[in-house]
Amino acid sequence: MSTGRKIGIGVGVVVALVIGAMLILPLVMNPENYRDQIISQAEKALGGRKVEIGRIKLSLWTGLALRVDKLVVWNREGFSEEPLLEVKQFEIKLSLLSLLSDTIRVKRIVLKQPRIFLERNEKGELSVADLLQPSAEAPPEKPQAEAEAAPKKKFAVSSLRIEQGRLVFDDMKSPTGEYVSSQIDQLEVTVTDLSLDKPLKLLVSAAVQSDQPNLEIKGRFGPIGEDYQLSAAAADLQLTLLAFPLTFAQPYYTEYLPVEIASGRLETNLKLTGEVQGKLAAAGTLALREFAYIDKQHLEPPSPKFDVVIEEKAWYDQKQGAFALEPGSQATLGPLVLKVSGSGEDLDQSQKITLQGESEKVALAELIKLLPSLEKSFQESGYRLGGRGQTTFSLAGDKSARQVKLLLDLNDASVEMPDLFQKGVGEPLSLELAARLTEKNYLIESLKLILGALQLSAQGKVGAGEELPAEISLESNPVPFASLQKNLVALKDLTPGGTVRLSATVLGPLAKTDQVELRLVGLQYQSDHSDALLTGSVKNLDAPRISFALSSQKLNLDKLFPPSTETAAPAKAAAPAAGAAAPAEEESSLKKMVVDGSVTLKKVIYSGLFLTNVTMKLGMQKGVLQSPGLSGGVAGGSFNLPFRVDLAAKEPAFTVKPSLSGVDINQVLSALTDLKDSIKGKVNGQVEVSGVGTEWEKMNKTLTGQGRLELTDGSIKGFDLFGGLMGEWAKSETVRKYAASGMGKAEYAALSETKFTQLSSDLKIRDGQVRVPNAVMAVAQGKVEAEGKFGFDYKTDFQGKMVVTEAETKKITKNAGIGPEFQALLLEDGKLVLPFILKGTYPDLKVLFDGGEYGKIVQNNLKKAAGKAVKEGAKKLLEGKDLKNMKFDDFFKP
Repeated sequence: MSTGRKIGIGVGVVVALVIGAMLILPLVMNPENYRDQIISQAEKALGGRKVEIGRIKLSLWTGLALRVDKLVVWNREGFSEEPLLEVKQFEIKLSLLSLLSDTIRVKRIVLKQPRIFLERNEKGELSVADLLQPSAEAPPEKPQAEAEAAPKKKFAVSSLRIEQGRLVFDDMKSPTGEYVSSQIDQLEVTVTDLSLDKPLKLLVSAAVQSDQPNLEIKGRFGPIGEDYQLSAAAADLQLTLLAFPLTFAQPYYTEYLPVEIASGRLETNLKLTGEVQGKLAAAGTLALREFAYIDKQHLEPPSPKFDVVIEEKAWYDQKQGAFALEPGSQATLGPLVLKVSGSGEDLDQSQKITLQGESEKVALAELIKLLPSLEKSFQESGYRLGGRGQTTFSLAGDKSARQVKLLLDLNDASVEMPDLFQKGVGEPLSLELAARLTEKNYLIESLKLILGALQLSAQGKVGAGEELPAEISLESNPVPFASLQKNLVALKDLTPGGTVRLSATVLGPLAKTDQVELRLVGLQYQSDHSDALLTGSVKNLDAPRISFALSSQKLNLDKLFPPSTETAAPAKAAAPAAGAAAPAEEESSLKKMVVDGSVTLKKVIYSGLFLTNVTMKLGMQKGVLQSPGLSGGVAGGSFNLPFRVDLAAKEPAFTVKPSLSGVDINQVLSALTDLKDSIKGKVNGQVEVSGVGTEWEKMNKTLTGQGRLELTDGSIKGFDLFGGLMGEWAKSETVRKYAASGMGKAEYAALSETKFTQLSSDLKIRDGQVRVPNAVMAVAQGKVEAEGKFGFDYKTDFQGKMVVTEAETKKITKNAGIGPEFQALLLEDGKLVLPFILKGTYPDLKVLFDGGEYGKIVQNNLKKAAGKAVKEGAKKLLEGKDLKNMKFDDFFKP
């Protein structure tokens, strides 16, 4: 006995026994005499469940009729106390004469208010599980001859009605563990002309999870067939379902969906015609009305409500294994309308299928609203998607190979991604795919991205296995740089001209990103002023291993990156929210990255400065980017720039150690600063500087370092140290009063620069300033020693002294008419020493003769009081002075 029919047989036994009683009861005129026998047989057939039968009434008027006022089948132990089956009234009437023929004709069967209650308990057991199991003992088979000789009775039911039926299923063990109660109420069924060899007429209405009837099935169906296999059954049915809620059954399909259904109702209006096991056609609509969804974690708001509608005109042939979606079929997803047609055949074997579809142009802004997380991301990033888009596709072939074509047309779309990408309506943007899908590989015959003048093509294959092994090549046309500028915002201010071309390959299993390799065959730039070629590879996308080589014969950075004429407004930092906790620090992804690269540039032009044979080795591990040196030739000399930058730190920390040899400092300053022609000479030396941050306002406060620089055969523009000091010294009260003759204006007039043969000093960098503890400068007239500081804002504060050579001192004292008596007083060890103060903001510097310091020299000479010459000089010096109130420094103020 089959497992699916046992419960039906159990109930059927009750019906059969009742019908048997109908044949006997008219003879004895008392059907109540057989109540116990009927109940006993029914309980046995129903697995021992208790059965109750109410009043049985027999009538012979206008045929043999039997009415049972109550029928109850109770649940087995371990389940609800509600009855498994309860029928308020059961009535059957049949023709008496048909009992003598081979066809029993039932005039009507009526079930009033049948109630069926099914449940699954917390253990996952169904209340009718025992009735679905196969019988322990099969009934003995009758001999074949006896079976063939036995007459086969047929039946025909003129009318079968179910009035006010109800079916309830309580599930306490749903897939999610939630309690779910499903019910079909207000069930009305009318079946006419029911037999096994003819079609029946059917009319069903019910309220499925609804207070009002929302389901209707009407039409013809059958014949069922004596073997109940529906082998010759045909259908001509109209199925209508309204307002069926989707959310109540969510526990049963939530594991199969990536999202949670927030709202929606199912509606359908289908016409089914044809053979049940042959060609069955369907025409009509299947719709989800006011559908909305939400992510399963409820981190984002639900989507807006929209309709999903399938309008189909299709057929399926079970015998032939074929189907067809006829023209006019379409699917609607909110604002998206997709027209689909196609056919399939030999679905059990070759599975030959042909499909094609085309969407109407859809408003992209409306479409993106259906994706709340993406829309939120767009809003937060300031992205905008407008205009319209359209797609077409086709699929043809069998299971051995299928040809797929796809076109995504966004020419009428507008895209705005601040600082990244922009595209206006009418500018070319499309993606076209032609692929061949086999059992072993997905062959990409052509994948073409068109963006303005850019055409990026791809070819290759992807394995059909779980790891998706790939071998794909990418190639672009030589696209004009000006075309890329229209769409790539980062390039909009550049005016390099020329063309860019890309060639690359993708290798490895796409499902294992740690084994994928992106190999850059070449990213090439070519113009009349510059060229560049970048090659390399990226392995392991989870923890990238990057290798590259950048080479160029000529690179004109002035053409590639022209200076900006705009001054960007300083960014205003957002104030932190009150009481907000600092975000937890996560390990920087840069720590996983390993970089190994090289740079070889034959000629570089930057801000008019020519660099030659520039080379660099570059590496990065654990977020630290470093190089043993960026080196090359510049301004008649050479340079080397080792550096180290910790990019994974909370704020990037860096150390650079530049060294220069024989470099014309004026060429460098003229190119890189606004100090053109301010300092001249050949520079040698090395400085080591460390700091934190990426913005200058932060960096200049954290910079620390030290080093030593030496300049030869140069000058400092803006002041003449010797001429200026001599002028101030010559104008001092004492020298002016006692000089026998003038200094000679032509010879000692202040000039606009200080020339030197050598300038050297140690440097110490701290607190936004460069401190110079021991600057020594050799000039034609002697030697300058100084100490002081200057800031990155060019503010300068130095003090020092110029020690004039003996020869120059003699020349000065002779021209000034300073006799021996005063030389002993005004000179130091036979040399003129001129203390000075240098202050200002470069280039507006002022050299001040430091009379106070010079007075100390004179005072020291007085203390020595050695010789008559000094005494005579002192006598003249003090002549007419108020010795009580005078300050010695006053003699030497200009």
